[in-house]
Amino acid sequence: MSELKIEKKLLTISLWVTAAFALLSFVLGVLFHSQVIVFDGLYSLIGVGMSYFSLYAVSFIGKEDWRSFPFGKDIIEPLVVTINYFVILLLVAGSIISAVFTVLGRKAHGFQSWDESPFFYKLSCSAKKKHIQ
Repeated sequence: MSELKIEKKLLTISLWVTAAFALLSFVLGVLFHSQVIVFDGLYSLIGVGMSYFSLYAVSFIGKEDWRSFPFGKDIIEPLVVTINYFVILLLVAGSIISAVFTVLGRKAHGFQSWDESPFFYKLSCSAKKKHIQ
């Protein structure tokens, strides 16, 4: 097996493992109602998609097709980088907007700190009950 095929196989395995981890992270975040874990899983899933897109672009650039592209395929690489940039920019902007609404929502309900949020209050009460018994 050639070195290029081994490298391509390892990158494919890496992408699949990362995709599985990202999907698991996203599902656990939804199950536990954790915005941070959901964001991490979503960011990882989008990262896997962008990596696959970049690898596809590199393999496309590597194919010799002088009849269809007589001036070369050099424009594809900056185009892929620009698309990846805008995808990450949209993800971060959505995260910032979500964080602002979360903070404003907490203040609207009268929670001043994480210790006073209903989740941590219930968690601490159940821990105290178990400790007392």
